[in-house]
Amino acid sequence: MINLQEYDTLQPLPNHLVLVVDDEDDMNYLVSSILKRLNIKVFFAGTINEGLEIIMSYPAVDLVFLDNHLPDGLGSQYIQQFKNNSNRYVVVVSAYDTSHDRRTAENNGADGFIGKPFTSDQITDIVHKLLGPAD
Repeated sequence: MINLQEYDTLQPLPNHLVLVVDDEDDMNYLVSSILKRLNIKVFFAGTINEGLEIIMSYPAVDLVFLDNHLPDGLGSQYIQQFKNNSNRYVVVVSAYDTSHDRRTAENNGADGFIGKPFTSDQITDIVHKLLGPAD
């Protein structure tokens, strides 16, 4: 069970927008709960196409958590479309956590890879690494 109270002391990261592209509602809820503790606004999409539409409507999205196995394709094949020549970060999230999947995501430009099931620490760590203030 994830204890969200431990994140009350983390430095908030307001003024950031994150898109979660996952066809599982519980994953969207879980990631949203973690990110809202950091004062981050979260958008959701259940398919690659919905996610790309959101990116077009909200180009200020800073970070995308992109599930690799979606109803309309493999997320790792769409990393560059989500980046769309911007400074946007893309982290692939997958229940199939193999070295091949990690390599494919990295070779296609992913800024990170998180295997399912993940911990709240993994989400907050990568968010702070990618969106937090530079040391």
